[in-house]
Amino acid sequence: MGAVAELITLLVTLATATVIGPGALAPAEPGCLSRVEMTRLRHGYHLHELGGPGVVKVAVAECGHLGKRGWLVASGMGVMPAYVVDCEQAQHAGELEGNGLLADVQPGFGLGHRRAVLVLWNE
Repeated sequence: MGAVAELITLLVTLATATVIGPGALAPAEPGCLSRVEMTRLRHGYHLHELGGPGVVKVAVAECGHLGKRGWLVASGMGVMPAYVVDCEQAQHAGELEGNGLLADVQPGFGLGHRRAVLVLWNE
């Protein structure tokens, strides 16, 4: 693909993206989001592939974002690829936002308690 075509693709992707945040990131329990990802894959609960190596697994408030990929832009960390593997259960609705949180994130990336914005592709 030529440079112009790549630029056009990038601009269209950004123009149709969903931006969540800003807000703080909360570290999930170690292994929690990986277990959720595997359970959702095994049972066909809105995920159809693994996030992959180097991709930050996140849990957001709205379940309509399950399975979406995008960029996590975190203060002091730059831009990292992200994959939504979980969302708030009905009985916890509003807790993330009510506590000023953007998402739960898997530990190991040094993202816990940082301010961030999540840009998700609307595929």
